[in-house]
Amino acid sequence: MPWGKGIGTLFFSQINFEPLGLSIHLINNTFDTGDVIFRKILYPKVTDTTRTFYLHSLYELNKYFKQCWPYIKTRNFKRHKQHLIGKKSKYFSRNDFEQLIMKLPCGYDTNMFDLSVVGLIMKNNYECKLSLKKLMERRYE
Repeated sequence: MPWGKGIGTLFFSQINFEPLGLSIHLINNTFDTGDVIFRKILYPKVTDTTRTFYLHSLYELNKYFKQCWPYIKTRNFKRHKQHLIGKKSKYFSRNDFEQLIMKLPCGYDTNMFDLSVVGLIMKNNYECKLSLKKLMERRYE
C-alpha cells in the first residue's frame, strides 16, 4: 500500500510500474485504508518469478515487522494518510488476479522482468486503443 490493495498487489505493481514493497498500517473500519506507519521498498532479483518474489516479500515482512515491533508497541511512529502518500489506489480482487495470472504461459512462475514486458504491452495497447478512438472521433466530426 498505498499503490495497491487486495490480492496480488506485488504482481499488479510490477505490471503498472509502481513501487514494489511492503507496508505496515493501522487497521480501521474499511479494508486496507488505515494510516501507514512503516514502509519498505523491495527489489526483485533478475531471476525472480512472481512466486519467488512473493515468498521473498513474506520473509521480508516478517523480518521488518520484528524490527518495527518495539516502535509499534510503544506507539513511537508517525502516521501517514494513504491519500497523502500516493495516488488513489485500486483494489484488486482474487478474481482480477486469477484471471490475469492464468493467461500467462508460466502462471505463478512468470519471471518478474517478463511481467514488466506484459505491463508495457498492456499499457501501449490501451494507449493505442485511445489514440484510434480519438482518430475515429475526429474523422466523423
